[in-house]
Amino acid sequence: MEINQVIAFNYKDKFNAVKLPFDDNEIKNLNKIFNYSNDVTLKEYNDEELKPQKKFKLNNTDNYLMKIFEDLFEKLTTNELKILNSLKDFFDKEGFAYTGIVYLSTDKNKGLKRLDIYELRKSLKVNNKKVWLNFFKKKVGTGTADALQLFSLTDGFYLPIDNCLCSFVVNNKYDSKKTLNIYNVYKIDEIFNSTKIMESYASTTVDRLNGGSDRIKLTSDNLDVCFEDDISNINKKIKSDKNLMHTFAVFSGNGNSKIKKISKKQLNDVFEKLYDYAGENKSKFKKNDIPSLDLNSGEIKVKTNQIPIFAGLLNNKIIERLLDGEIVIPYYN
Repeated sequence: MEINQVIAFNYKDKFNAVKLPFDDNEIKNLNKIFNYSNDVTLKEYNDEELKPQKKFKLNNTDNYLMKIFEDLFEKLTTNELKILNSLKDFFDKEGFAYTGIVYLSTDKNKGLKRLDIYELRKSLKVNNKKVWLNFFKKKVGTGTADALQLFSLTDGFYLPIDNCLCSFVVNNKYDSKKTLNIYNVYKIDEIFNSTKIMESYASTTVDRLNGGSDRIKLTSDNLDVCFEDDISNINKKIKSDKNLMHTFAVFSGNGNSKIKKISKKQLNDVFEKLYDYAGENKSKFKKNDIPSLDLNSGEIKVKTNQIPIFAGLLNNKIIERLLDGEIVIPYYN
């Protein structure tokens, strides 16, 4: 695997990217010092983890994050990128005119193409005039010491090669298999302004739960979901909370979800337990905040105010604390 191009990009208002004008020798030197992040220890993403995952791996998954990097890969590999003409164009009033750096690498023997994404932090900018000292192989006078050389720089930046945010690998030898390795999902959401894409995926999940040929059914008894309020109100409620939006955006309804494995009776037991607990003073939710299960029609009925508990069911994050019996739903904390 070798780096072929170094690209600066941003998603501030619209997508913009420029290729940094490194010649072949500079690319060769960069390859000597660049270390690819170790993705062997990354676990597959699991939305039912109690603690939010900062690092994880995605493989060929229909996920809003995968969509971001599929689009980025296409933009960077199928379009002719303009070249940065002047260092002044790299900066704006806020510091950098770009938010990230992409190292585009290839391995022709294995049929791999890879993007490694780094943040352009403000601390990487060279402010004011800087002077560096460097030893080089030239003897001074009759002594044995190497000579010192002065480097002066007024405008510039350090190229980030530490703290990789993520890597995206496409294997063209295996039906374009795609792997996304995330090392800091919080920074990814910030840099790529992923809210709009997340909103789109959350709305798609709502539509699939609500009906259609690709309808998501829940429990092992394949129960339908019936949203009892206007879908626009349901979506508005979801989009009002980023955690709710994330839950709906990543829920795919595949067979690995706990909500797909339990029976109708088990789900009904959960509703009854929540209903009993809602009558206690310590409860943060009320009885009318709990979705209902119609055993006759086989429908899970959900109103707008019941979305937080419904979301907790989707990602299996309704917790009962054994010491005091408290039921915790993350969207009420």
